[in-house]
Amino acid sequence: MNRIDALVKLIDRCQCVFDVGSDHALLSISLLSKRKCQHVINIDNKRQPLQIGIKNLKKYHLLSKTTNILNNGLKQITKKTTLKPSYIVCSGLGTKTIISILKTCDKNLLSSKFILLTHKDVDVLRKWLDFHGFVIKKELTFVDNMKFYQVILASFSESKSKTKANSYYYFFGQYNKQICLDSWEKMLHFYKNKIIRNNLHVYNSKYKKMLLIINMQLSKKNKNEN
Repeated sequence: MNRIDALVKLIDRCQCVFDVGSDHALLSISLLSKRKCQHVINIDNKRQPLQIGIKNLKKYHLLSKTTNILNNGLKQITKKTTLKPSYIVCSGLGTKTIISILKTCDKNLLSSKFILLTHKDVDVLRKWLDFHGFVIKKELTFVDNMKFYQVILASFSESKSKTKANSYYYFFGQYNKQICLDSWEKMLHFYKNKIIRNNLHVYNSKYKKMLLIINMQLSKKNKNEN
């Protein structure tokens, strides 16, 4: 499974999707081709990738089903489009950038579902979501081009966490243990192979602790099932 396939899998059929950091419009092409939504708002803060995206959309005769906006994330985006999205996707961005985008999200858009895919510091993202009124509804784990990814589907609830979790559990998805346990098995094999493949002497203690936590949670799962 690649990144685009993972994002599409989390999106149910709907009227409109916002793709923040749309780059070359690959997500909108996939969504529209599969008829998973009727319109996509592509948003990017760089003119060149947005123009490349427009060319790609023309190639597939899908340009009329998109609106392509040069904009800094979601900042004042409601002044540039009246369409209200069912989903807001932030993918291929760093955690700090995603958090910055969410901070500037108009209150009228908070009823949307948020699909978030960061390329690093997923634990920091989970913690920020948990402490700022977002609830993680679902996660999808996959490996693409020898990299491990976890896609988050979240919604806003205004209910801020009153607990302080261990940072490792934020890394593994503490508040979604039941839906994440199966993906932890994938993570277990991934990190074991990574240690062996790259001979990670420097990071062995870090990865060993991760593997220990995963094994512990999987053992609890197996006991509960028995």
